[in-house]
Amino acid sequence: MRRAIWFPENEPDVKFIWVPVTRISEEGEDYDRVDLKAYFADTAELKPEFRGYQGNGRPLTVNVNALRGNRRLGSAIDIRHRETFSIDGSKRNQAVFSATKGRSCHEWRGPMVALKEKKNRVAYDTCSFCDDMDVAGLRDVVDYLTGYGAPGLGWWVGSKDLE
Repeated sequence: MRRAIWFPENEPDVKFIWVPVTRISEEGEDYDRVDLKAYFADTAELKPEFRGYQGNGRPLTVNVNALRGNRRLGSAIDIRHRETFSIDGSKRNQAVFSATKGRSCHEWRGPMVALKEKKNRVAYDTCSFCDDMDVAGLRDVVDYLTGYGAPGLGWWVGSKDLE
């Protein structure tokens, strides 16, 4: 189990949660597979063509905090969301709206879960050695969600290529 941050779609408060993580070893690679189905499973209110299995969400990887002087994060943060949230009928995420004080430059919809990584991701639904999220990670996630798409920061705020 690893501590993650959940931004529920229909509630104003962000929640720290424990998510199941399974250590996998395949072809010489070790990684953690997270199980977030419980947080993306409620699809009854979506448009009919988008109902059903939503998996573990699409990942957005954040490596730097652009709102705080492009500060490089000690560990990458993996923010999961519904891949089709902008067209599937997902409601505006109330927890994100509350956490960003309504200042987000992008309308985030549907549930979101943020995970902390120890290493880079190997595959779409994995987290290479997940770590526990903390309040510092929450600050970085909220900054990312606030600044995404802001003039001068662009759509890739926090996801800059680091060498």
